[in-house]
Amino acid sequence: MKQVRFEESEVPYQTLARFGLTQEKIEDLPMWALEDIGQGRRSPLLPIQVNNDEGETLKSRTRFALVRMEDGKVDVVFYPQLEKSPLEAFTQEQQEDLLAGKAILADVKDADGRSSKAFVQIDTETNQVMSVPTPVIGRNLEVLKDKLKLEDAFEKKLAHEQEAAVLAGADFHDGRQEAVEALTALGYSSSEALKAVRRVTDVDPGDVEAILKAALKQL
Repeated sequence: MKQVRFEESEVPYQTLARFGLTQEKIEDLPMWALEDIGQGRRSPLLPIQVNNDEGETLKSRTRFALVRMEDGKVDVVFYPQLEKSPLEAFTQEQQEDLLAGKAILADVKDADGRSSKAFVQIDTETNQVMSVPTPVIGRNLEVLKDKLKLEDAFEKKLAHEQEAAVLAGADFHDGRQEAVEALTALGYSSSEALKAVRRVTDVDPGDVEAILKAALKQL
């Protein structure tokens, strides 16, 4: 008999519903999928929709997994499917950054022609430009902020890379901290994210978007 890590009563349906994944939709999943979710594994790829800051509805597809927080409560982490976006839609500078393998923060248009903020990068395996809506990454950051102690994560990573002496003085309490977290959520290592943000010196430390754009150029 399988040991279930998460009880059905613990599933944060209210959070999932914010992304169009209602309790009814979850309960309609095949039994094997529900068992996987209960074991903390990723769900099948599911259609979602989320409203951005302008109140527009963005549609995407994602897997999700349940995570148990330090206080014992259960939350959700999303694993979104990346969407294609034409390279011609970006400025010359953005195209150069993308072709250099960098991730950028840019405005992209959905199938209905509506523009929204997204993290964009070229998939090296397919040479296609992919984008992830920022609200989905933002939700992951909300969870990561509570689940991880970034300072501890940095110290462990730096110890392995023998860089503690160089980076030990970092102590961000403004937009730079959020920029580091966003870069980490995108897949960059803690030390890479921290070093890139520290190189940004000519941007308002409270302007997270501007810091992200400048830091991405350093990676």
